[in-house]
Amino acid sequence: MTNPSRHFFPRARGFTLVELLIALLIFGMLAMLAYGGLDSVMKSRDRTEAELNRLRQLQITFSQMQRDIEQLAARDGHDALGGKLLRLSAGQTSDTGLLLQYTRTGWRNPAQQTRSHLQRVAWRLDDGKLFRMTWPYVDRAFDDQATSTQLIDHIREVKLRFLDNRNAWHNLWPLPDALADGKTVPQPAAIEITVVMDDWGEIMRLFKVPG
Repeated sequence: MTNPSRHFFPRARGFTLVELLIALLIFGMLAMLAYGGLDSVMKSRDRTEAELNRLRQLQITFSQMQRDIEQLAARDGHDALGGKLLRLSAGQTSDTGLLLQYTRTGWRNPAQQTRSHLQRVAWRLDDGKLFRMTWPYVDRAFDDQATSTQLIDHIREVKLRFLDNRNAWHNLWPLPDALADGKTVPQPAAIEITVVMDDWGEIMRLFKVPG
């Protein structure tokens, strides 16, 4: 008769060193693959956010241009020395560094300040950054300071074209002969604005001028 105390049980067997090293190697490879996939997803997300932010800047810029052009006012101004500021001009005052300057109406006044609804506006490209500049009055004084707002950066160039009432395009406005005869300078029929971006190339918008 067999003695129960003499039953033999199989001895528990652990992992060998080689098996542990192989397991650690496999785990390390899986971790590297997982990290690489996560890193790729994070970089893709960052690129997408950057592109969306870039698109948002461009949309805001063109929306502001459209609002301004749709509310151009037939009102000339004067600078601090009494010189004439045309209601709309581009290419005539290259020494100022301004791409485009004009008088617009519809300047909202929610605080009910004592001021006109007219506003003097200009656009300036400086070191790849596009700024919109505004003055509190159409006729400037010596102490008038412009408020400058950056709308978009990494801009290589801004090109302007103006369509007259004869369907002819011009790179400046007003035309020299319109200034020479002393008559009231008419508004263009449309303004074409092309923004040359460092990353997206040329983006063009055409704005109809009211009137």
